[in-house]
Amino acid sequence: MTEAQDLEGEFHETHYAAWRRPAPRARALTAFLYGWGPARVTQGVMLAVALPLVLAGAVAPAMLSLASTASVIAPVAEARALFAGAVALAQAPAPSYAALLAFADLLAEAPGRIHLIAKSLAAALILAAGVILFPARIARAPAALLVAGLCAVVAAPFADADEFALALLLTLLVALLAPPVRDTTTRAVCEGAALGGGFVILWLTNPAMPLAGLAALALAIFHSKANLLRALAAAFCFCLFAAALDLVAAGFNASRFSMAAKALAAIEPTGASLGGAAVSAGIVIFCAAVFGGREKWRSWASGFAVLVAGLWAAHVAAVDAAAAFFAAATVAAFSIASPFYDGVFRAHDRASVALAASAAALALFWSGARAVSAGGQLLFQLRAGQQAPADIRAELGLIQPGGLTLAQWIAEGRLAASETRGLFAMTPADQSAVLLDGATRAREIARRGLAVAILTGPDSACVIADPRPCRADGPAAAQAAKVVFVPRLDLDAATQAAKERAQVILYTDFMLAERTDLWDIWVRRGASLPGESANLSPRG
Repeated sequence: MTEAQDLEGEFHETHYAAWRRPAPRARALTAFLYGWGPARVTQGVMLAVALPLVLAGAVAPAMLSLASTASVIAPVAEARALFAGAVALAQAPAPSYAALLAFADLLAEAPGRIHLIAKSLAAALILAAGVILFPARIARAPAALLVAGLCAVVAAPFADADEFALALLLTLLVALLAPPVRDTTTRAVCEGAALGGGFVILWLTNPAMPLAGLAALALAIFHSKANLLRALAAAFCFCLFAAALDLVAAGFNASRFSMAAKALAAIEPTGASLGGAAVSAGIVIFCAAVFGGREKWRSWASGFAVLVAGLWAAHVAAVDAAAAFFAAATVAAFSIASPFYDGVFRAHDRASVALAASAAALALFWSGARAVSAGGQLLFQLRAGQQAPADIRAELGLIQPGGLTLAQWIAEGRLAASETRGLFAMTPADQSAVLLDGATRAREIARRGLAVAILTGPDSACVIADPRPCRADGPAAAQAAKVVFVPRLDLDAATQAAKERAQVILYTDFMLAERTDLWDIWVRRGASLPGESANLSPRG
């Protein structure tokens, strides 16, 4: 009997090198990681993993924030101004996210709570898209962790519209570059139309990010004829919806292109470290390229395209790029074109099993780590909200580390406002205390029939003091107000700029009627503060 005939017979360990021997236990574990199942089961697992992240923010009593209080109020005021007609649709920075804030505004009053609900709604959109698109494209375990990681990016305490845009872009890229198992013409066209709508939402959120989808469309057409139809349908529907927006708001697309150009012009090279997620994604894509070769180029090429497009989009939006790395690794390792399935379920040995298991572990680890990290942040936010100062939590819905410093010292008479300007930095809690002090007095004046403005970057008074239609910004609100509250301290750069813009209006149309430790109160000529005269001017 020849050696070849002997090798074709019963397996003997002496005939193979150690790395060619089977590893049944390791293969069984790896097969579980790469295992598929009924779509409904996969969808149930995805909901079970991601839904707590979606709901955690909505049930929190307040939002954890390190930003200035005025910058937290700004998106809410801008959303109200947009839907009140004070801001043109073409000039709104993120109309789609403003719509989420406007809907959340119906369910909550405090700005922080409005942000929390809006983020939960945005995460719910990502979850819904993932539940519909991912089960036919990716194995069960990675599909669940991928959608959980993307939802975590959106629902995290410090996330905003840009994180939502990045998560949406990655969801669309996965759907384009990882075709489903059973692809048909009808399915491709229907999904393409839906993806086109998704790109329109992205266009309405961050106009620079859809440009990253162009490379994905160019690569998607080489997967199959059905995927070519999917890409063409997505491009056609995007153009159709964008043209419809131009009919609704003249010059809308020109304005979005201008915003995208400004965002691209503002990009600066950075030498920041990309971290372990980037290294892991690179290793997974490299292993897929070596193991799959030319025959499986769609796997590693698609993963590389997701990596480049996601990294570029994150850099444009100045957000954390970790989501791009674990999404790229998931596509390279777990899409139907992945070479690792052959190394586990077909001709296999312990080398192919070890390689597939390592790639799976790296991809799954970073998806799960992002979800766990966000879960910890959300849990901390929930607990910290119960211990936050009652007035800031109730009125603003915010948790601001650091506590009061300047505001407390001024209230206690240790310092005068003029002594602190330019010498001490205000903490976010200080800013909240100052704004709440002004809002309390502003509400009293507003109830007497006088339109009130608080001169900050946004129209803060319409959110925290006077329930009137919001104006475009603080100076615009001052132009229409009878009484203007001007902070004596510099809350943030936007407030300082607003004060400089409104100086001419204040000194020509208003008189300084009262000065407190924290506020200068200006009254329009011909009007008077409550208590000064019984003949109050009507609301303007």
